[in-house]
Amino acid sequence: MEEPLTGEELRTLLSQLGLSAESLVRKNEPEFAAHFEGKVLNDEEWIAALVAYPMLLQRPILIQGGKAFIGRPPEKILSLLQV
Repeated sequence: MEEPLTGEELRTLLSQLGLSAESLVRKNEPEFAAHFEGKVLNDEEWIAALVAYPMLLQRPILIQGGKAFIGRPPEKILSLLQV
């Protein structure tokens, strides 16, 4: 949050996750309701939204061995670290 990801960093992260940009959006945030609710955006538009509103990015995200994982629920990260 203090150092938001760039568009390029988000594209790399999405590649590592194997997910669409919209799947990284926290849709329960007030910023989502205020700016994006009901809108249909493509990946590049969602990436721009995540750069502009970094609080919308799902977190935590673990990057390990060139792959990334969304750490929700938090226990998921613990199980990934024990592998």
